[in-house]
Amino acid sequence: MIVTTDETGRYLGHLDAGYPAPADMLERVRASGSGLAYDVPPFTPDFWYFPDGVPTVRPKLDYQAAEATVDGEKATRLTGIPAGVTVEVRGPEGAATVETDDEPLDLLLRTTGEYRVAFEAFPYQPVSLLITVTGGTNGAA
Repeated sequence: MIVTTDETGRYLGHLDAGYPAPADMLERVRASGSGLAYDVPPFTPDFWYFPDGVPTVRPKLDYQAAEATVDGEKATRLTGIPAGVTVEVRGPEGAATVETDDEPLDLLLRTTGEYRVAFEAFPYQPVSLLITVTGGTNGAA
């Protein structure tokens, strides 16, 4: 949902645009000059929590997913997964769950196939990704 306010934070209105709102729609609302515009998530447990009784949007995990070349073959590298995050990976070689400890986790997916990767670390918003690795190894990484 896109919420618009004036410069003092007074509510002006909203558009039901899904979440996250399409970037072009958010930019059009901002460019219209009718105040400030914010992309607000739906009121569900995946997006909100209540520290000290105050409704607060759960922060997003700051991770990166990028194609990489390892030993001459394509892979996908996930970096910046912070300490304390539970990571579940389901892929061509089965499933595994890992909890990061004191340091951020870098995850390398090398075997060709589809992977479902999920992150859970309250109060961060949960993340679920579908990643396809092509041109990787055809056996254990």
